[in-house]
Amino acid sequence: MALLVMPRTHKWWRWVFVVLAVVMPLLVTVSRMYRGMHHPTDVMGAVILTSLLVPLLWFVIRPNADLSATQKTTQTPIEARPGAAIGVGTSAS
Repeated sequence: MALLVMPRTHKWWRWVFVVLAVVMPLLVTVSRMYRGMHHPTDVMGAVILTSLLVPLLWFVIRPNADLSATQKTTQTPIEARPGAAIGVGTSAS
């Protein structure tokens, strides 16, 4: 969620998603290690996989790449184009 929200909004609350994305997994990790459900090697494996996965997701999603391209190439509907109602520029068979 943080990868999607951060580039698309510039409000103060966008940082809530970043904080949640960092703090919640840390709290779960500490609690599971404390209760003996995970070992430090499990945590290190998760850290390594996450550090590889997040940049990969950023590359695949590329939040701002399509945003500016679609705004520049937005076309008006056919009905709103001048001459569309009378068939100018269309081929008749």
